[in-house]
Amino acid sequence: MFSRLLFLVCALTASVLVIAQSDLPAAVDSVDAGSHRAVGVRAAHKRGNPKGRGGRATWYQPGQGNCGGYNKASDMIVALPMSVYSGGKYCGKTVKITNTSNGKTCTAKIVDSCPGCGPGDLDVSPSVFKKISKSLDDGVATINWDIA
Repeated sequence: MFSRLLFLVCALTASVLVIAQSDLPAAVDSVDAGSHRAVGVRAAHKRGNPKGRGGRATWYQPGQGNCGGYNKASDMIVALPMSVYSGGKYCGKTVKITNTSNGKTCTAKIVDSCPGCGPGDLDVSPSVFKKISKSLDDGVATINWDIA
């Protein structure tokens, strides 16, 4: 009798926790080990003009960018979400990125698109991520960004 009651209480508690967390504005479903990119990130963000957007930054190992040219990890570069990339409209422009958790800021050049990014998210080179975060091990940073 006691074990059934304990099981019921545990099951109800777990259900409540799952339901309560499902309404959070941002969650990471998984992380792609190859690129360290958060997969399935749902982020709160502003819609419309790409100025003043907020979302999440993840880092990736750059290579051939969609804007042309080859990029390396030491380059200060960024990949825009496909919804903002607009066929390369912003290639070569500068993005100002601010980590909202620690206030660290840097600028990076737009050289690529990020098919896995949400509308307010950016994929950045390891150099950029290190400027706005303590370490690459952080994996994801909450940011605001503007195209200059």
